[in-house]
Amino acid sequence: MKKLAVALTSLAFAGALAACGGDDDSSSSGGGDSGGGGGGNVVEVGMKGNAYTPMDVTVPAGGTVKWTNSDTPSHTVTKEDGPGEEFDSGTMSPGDEFEQKFADAGKVNYVCEIHPFQKGTVTVE
Repeated sequence: MKKLAVALTSLAFAGALAACGGDDDSSSSGGGDSGGGGGGNVVEVGMKGNAYTPMDVTVPAGGTVKWTNSDTPSHTVTKEDGPGEEFDSGTMSPGDEFEQKFADAGKVNYVCEIHPFQKGTVTVE
């Protein structure tokens, strides 16, 4: 009788694990599909250690880049050259965010005006 109870408990536990794994797979797959359609056009860039992370990003035409200052000092996101309109975040204090939409294909170089060695690129496809 004990062996039967242990076997049933083991089966119930294995079934529960399989059900959890199934739920994770379907929500992950569903989340990936909806993320690609809706949030796939926003690329996030951090600012940490006086650097943009990642330094180089790619977005589709019409896509947006969102910068977040997670660093201690203030920074800017200022266009140096490339296609499209000019942009400048102004001084971004720690915790500030700035978003820029990119419509024209090509490579856009940008810099932090406070730390001129801090540079990045956005490639618009």
